[in-house]
Amino acid sequence: MLHAAIEVCRRGDVLVVATTSPCEDGYFGDLLATSCVARGVKGLIIDAGVRDVAILTQMGFPVWSKTIYAQGTVKATLGSVNVPVICAGARVKPGDAIIADDDGVVVVRRAQADEVAKAAGLRMANEEEKRKRLQAANWGSISTRCASGSRPWGSNTADGTRIVNRCQAARQPLPAH
Repeated sequence: MLHAAIEVCRRGDVLVVATTSPCEDGYFGDLLATSCVARGVKGLIIDAGVRDVAILTQMGFPVWSKTIYAQGTVKATLGSVNVPVICAGARVKPGDAIIADDDGVVVVRRAQADEVAKAAGLRMANEEEKRKRLQAANWGSISTRCASGSRPWGSNTADGTRIVNRCQAARQPLPAH
């Protein structure tokens, strides 16, 4: 069914795949990645296994997966395309924004994407300011703020966006983007 999903993808899409039952088989490998690259797909998030990791790394195609498993799959079972799925415990709907890096994956609802992007920009600016203070060995204002009740790592954001921490632990190491 991944072939059908890839056919629906448009340039700039991130393909999010969830299975109907738990599975770690290598659903995705270099041939499907080649098809994704040709269609302009930016990356893959999959709640199952992948294979051909050395070639995927060489291709520079970004993949976040539950596991690496050499055994492929059969193509006898139909699935659904462009429907909401649960991937690594997070609900993902077609059109949601997917932000992924070496620290994990975040799903942002389309309606909240601009607001979340603005908040992320402010956070990045704040962290850059903290980084500069830390480099100058100025701890006072940073430690006071943290002790005053800021959110612990891994919690939901104020707007309800769920941070998918399990993807961080499960993601297989591929090149930084």
